[in-house]
Amino acid sequence: FWRTQKTSITLHDGRKIIVGISSDISELQQTNIALVKAKERAEQSDRLKSAFLANMSHEIRTPLNAIVGFSQLLQETSDKEEMAEYIKIINDNNELLLRLINDILYLSKIDAGVAELYVSRTEVADMLDDIATIAAHHNQNPNVKIICDRRYRSCVCNIDRERVMQVWLNFTTNALKYTQEGYIKVGFDYRDEGLYFYVQDTGIGIAEEKQDRVFGRFEKLDSFAQGNGLGLSICKAIIDLCKGKIGFTSKKFGGSTFYAWIPTSAEVELINDETPRPVTVKPAKPDAGAQADTGNKLNILVAEDNENNYLLIKKILGFCNIFHAANGLECVNMLKQGKYDAVLMDIVMPVMDGLAATREIRKFNTEVPIIAVTANTFDTDSAKAIDAGCNEYLPKPINRPLLLNALAKVIPTL
Repeated sequence: FWRTQKTSITLHDGRKIIVGISSDISELQQTNIALVKAKERAEQSDRLKSAFLANMSHEIRTPLNAIVGFSQLLQETSDKEEMAEYIKIINDNNELLLRLINDILYLSKIDAGVAELYVSRTEVADMLDDIATIAAHHNQNPNVKIICDRRYRSCVCNIDRERVMQVWLNFTTNALKYTQEGYIKVGFDYRDEGLYFYVQDTGIGIAEEKQDRVFGRFEKLDSFAQGNGLGLSICKAIIDLCKGKIGFTSKKFGGSTFYAWIPTSAEVELINDETPRPVTVKPAKPDAGAQADTGNKLNILVAEDNENNYLLIKKILGFCNIFHAANGLECVNMLKQGKYDAVLMDIVMPVMDGLAATREIRKFNTEVPIIAVTANTFDTDSAKAIDAGCNEYLPKPINRPLLLNALAKVIPTL
């Protein structure tokens, strides 16, 4: 890069002389370009951190809502079946919260360069059975089959069992989130002197324009799906630590296959029959939406995609008729068909979020009270909810006094 400066000088006899000076500014220009790029990286990092903090607030409060709420209910019941149910929900959400904290701690180890592998002889065929059973246990959709593609009677490898399990389970959890019908197949193979394991699904797939962000840190391709945006980036870090390869194939509305390969020796014994077998664990059936009741009780419509959070509200408001909408669009449609005394509206939901649903409802119903109930707790979140048409704003974790107080504000007869 060159910079030229020119100036005109008039001599005493009237003649003009143009004097030019050219300077090599390549180093200065490169420094400026580097500064611009550094500024862009810093701004991008700041945006990602802000998005991460907002997401962490939501993700931490979601299990906390169930833990705090059902812990309070546990103190108020003497029914053994209810106690067992509450304890199970509390334990499930304890595990969810612990997994979130472990992800953050492990990420800090990766950044510090102190993450280690603990390699031991591991029976991968048993791991596969465990993965398939866990997936079937957590599958809440009767339209989705869990298939175990087991080709080996035995496959003993030298691997870090905990870390491989972490990657495999993350693949499976993502498949469960995004598959509404069809199947989820889990399997492995010993190839190219290494362990190849995968999860294949018939879910919604990933749009081509988003595929380069899949393994990015703090990236959530679907802002309404539960998760902290760290899982796949941690998976990549683990596989990199194992000196392996990780990847995926996907097509929008055409399903996805996530896979990883790590180098290792193995002792294998094949099964003659290689037919993938379904894993039969009966899925739980969530409550379906219903028409509003015409009895004397208050009719409360709860728009909530998290089953535990819905169940908590249902238990707290046991003196009301409670109706469930699993997303914003379902909530809108139910309000068009029936009359309700109030709506408890979650904000982050699939299909249609709570803010969009509230705006849609206000187009045809300006009277029904709507209370935003959400794990998004920044000041701007409450302002957005009120601007969209909500009457009240209730942050999670939910407790009985705050919920009843919010309802009492919008329903004078409560």
